[in-house]
Amino acid sequence: MKITSTMLVCVVLMMAKLCAVGDAQAAGCSQLPQRCSYIQEIECDGTTHSFSGSYHPTDADLTSLRYSITSYGNRNIVVSTCNTADFDTQLALFECSALVQVESAWNGTCGKYIRDSLYHNDDATGCDMTSKLMIRPIQIESGTYIIGVGAYSVGGDFNVTISC
Repeated sequence: MKITSTMLVCVVLMMAKLCAVGDAQAAGCSQLPQRCSYIQEIECDGTTHSFSGSYHPTDADLTSLRYSITSYGNRNIVVSTCNTADFDTQLALFECSALVQVESAWNGTCGKYIRDSLYHNDDATGCDMTSKLMIRPIQIESGTYIIGVGAYSVGGDFNVTISC
């Protein structure tokens, strides 16, 4: 068997207990159903990533699962729609273990209720009805997490930034 540099990095990270459990399926989270394979994967390397999208609620407090982050427990995680959406946003961070069962959300996306999240925010201070999640390294274990975007009532268009 030929050992690749990616395999070697994963072995080193596993020895340091920093490698997320799961296979390469759907954003690195083995619990994520195959129908959610559209989720955008983000590596926590200090870069700020920006995305835009739309959301229209199908049920109260149901978020549309959009992004996956792999955190190594050494950086703050900041997810924000602060003043960059035309509706009252909600953001949520889910552990992979919470994704064994997902709901149908807007436009065929996979959804999860905010009550099942590890962290969530609705109406961050200074963000005029939009949201911002700020999670410190001591608040989260190394691993893969899924980010959901939702709406308090009506939906619309949003821009989200994710840094970690």
